Amino acid sequence: MIAARVKSEGGTPFVIPLSPDHPPVGALGYLEAASEILGQAAAMALTIDAFVVPSGSASTHAGLLAGLRALGSKARVLGICVRRDAKSQAARVAAKSSATERLAGLPELVSAADIWVDDDYLGPGYGQSTPEMMEAMRLAGECEGLLLDPVYTAKSMAGLIGAVRDGVFKAGETVVFLHTGGTPALFAYGELFDQPTET
Repeated sequence: MIAARVKSEGGTPFVIPLSPDHPPVGALGYLEAASEILGQAAAMALTIDAFVVPSGSASTHAGLLAGLRALGSKARVLGICVRRDAKSQAARVAAKSSATERLAGLPELVSAADIWVDDDYLGPGYGQSTPEMMEAMRLAGECEGLLLDPVYTAKSMAGLIGAVRDGVFKAGETVVFLHTGGTPALFAYGELFDQPTET
């Protein structure tokens, strides 16, 4: 384990556990990100109506949601499930949001009504490809020069595309797609790109 090696070399590793049984330290970064994003939006005279995020460990989803509510934002946060079904994920987001608020010393403002998850783009499971994911990767790459990873961001972009097609967002709404990185994962999925795609 990397943490054990760092410790044996005299270092002090900081391990961020993803299990719901541990304090949601990783979610604190997205609690802070809420402030940064809202500040940038205000500087551009934008009001954000909704966010779309991948929802797996729930740290991103819960941290962002807790941060938004703490700042008084009513922006919706659509979490696209990348690891489990919507019911299980909603329970995880609820627990992690509450734990994040407690850890940060905030009042518990996130309610069940705030938790919005969609498992329509999960496919057969975590890290498994879907036609919608492949379409999202192709569209983002060809139209925006944006690289998406097959595990998180491509599935959440597929969810955003689907939500737009289904009329979930109203014309004129400002929707933020939160790109959480993951580009190195592309190299583990090389075989996906050897397959011909429809143009």
